[in-house]
Amino acid sequence: MFREEYERRTRQLRELCRAVRVDTVAELQELLCAMVLAECVYKVRSLAISSILMHGSSCTLPITMDGSIDR
Repeated sequence: MFREEYERRTRQLRELCRAVRVDTVAELQELLCAMVLAECVYKVRSLAISSILMHGSSCTLPITMDGSIDR
């Protein structure tokens, strides 16, 4: 029973690696971590900008390409 589950999960990991074009499970882990980090940064940046620029406000701030505020 445990052996079958192990083989099934190993097969799923290999298929996932093939689908996202990585060679190893370690590369898959790095890719997934990068995706999660990118999503977190996107959400934090989006939240920060929306709290600075209130709805209906005509005030704008000069925001640089890296997302920081140019003072």
